[in-house]
Amino acid sequence: MLSVSRLSVCVCVYLCKDTENEEKLALTRVSIDEILDLQREEQLQRQHNEELKKKAMQERGLVIHSDPIQDDFF
Repeated sequence: MLSVSRLSVCVCVYLCKDTENEEKLALTRVSIDEILDLQREEQLQRQHNEELKKKAMQERGLVIHSDPIQDDFF
């Protein structure tokens, strides 16, 4: 399975039609479903990490005030 960063490079090379870099990279053809699955897994991992962080801070008596606008950027 491809890592997300490697997948991003592959998608960029394909979308940009960067034939110079395409020849230098060992690209693997993947389906759109696999790309979406990897993105979904990455998002779930980020959410899980954020929940753990919030829980740890609450246990220490700290309160996190999240900004919903900034949450969209990460």
